[in-house]
Amino acid sequence: MINKEGKSHLAIKMLLFNAELFPNSWNVFNSLGELYFQSNQKEKARLNFEKSLKLNPKDDRAKLLLSKL
Repeated sequence: MINKEGKSHLAIKMLLFNAELFPNSWNVFNSLGELYFQSNQKEKARLNFEKSLKLNPKDDRAKLLLSKL
């Protein structure tokens, strides 16, 4: 049985793999930022939201969550 934390860890691993495959996908970095944000890994969240915004300056969700960090 996998707990919520284990599922988050697996999701992060999958998104990190996606980021390797699609390094220009702002959405991958936004999703990574959200997972790190939810798991209270603030520095990793910040880095991924910044990468998302670099790729897509109109990413309002990244802007919002960055302001909460």
